[in-house]
Amino acid sequence: MALITNDSPTIKKLFNYAPIRFLFIGCFGFAMNTILLYALWPLIGLLPARIIAYILVVSMTWILNRHVTFHSKDRHRVTQWLRYLLVYLCSGALNITTFALLTQHFYYLHQHPILPLAFIAVVVATFNYVFSNHFAFKLPFLQKAE
Repeated sequence: MALITNDSPTIKKLFNYAPIRFLFIGCFGFAMNTILLYALWPLIGLLPARIIAYILVVSMTWILNRHVTFHSKDRHRVTQWLRYLLVYLCSGALNITTFALLTQHFYYLHQHPILPLAFIAVVVATFNYVFSNHFAFKLPFLQKAE
């Protein structure tokens, strides 16, 4: 007897909510970010690895959020990508600056960068969802003009 199956009405209802889908994609992004960071760190250093991993993960999550979370039909993909990128550059500035400060000022966090990664992920998740939802993927005043 399985407690949770793919046919579970509770699971289906849960995934009807865009914030839940956004959260799952964010968790995937966090996992990919962590894998990329640890893979690149020995090759190019901690901060350059963090920046490259971040850029790659933003690209992956845009594709997933466009299709899975927000079901975007916007034909102006480049414009949408630029709006999404702007949201993530703003949160990225906060993200990377906080990461750099924490890992440069706390030896323990430098040795265990997953801790500041997790902290930062929680802090910027809400910012990213709100601005992705209302700016990157939905601009009602612009969509009426199409």
